[in-house]
Amino acid sequence: MAKLDHREITAEIISIGDELLIGQTVNTNAGWMGEQLGLIGIRPKRVLTIGDDAQDQFGTYNGFIGCRADCRWAWADE
Repeated sequence: MAKLDHREITAEIISIGDELLIGQTVNTNAGWMGEQLGLIGIRPKRVLTIGDDAQDQFGTYNGFIGCRADCRWAWADE
């Protein structure tokens, strides 16, 4: 019988928005997403908040390639 891999699945959450960085909006989405991931057995490892600048976003995504987590979620509030 094949042995199952019981390795922990981890995630990183990227929140996007200048309003989050300046305190205009509280980042409740990150907490909600972390809770939802936990409910399905995925352990959030970190939350990163970045601004609306496209170059910063591109650099952030590139920095995540081959990094610490199995999956990443990114969103921007409109």
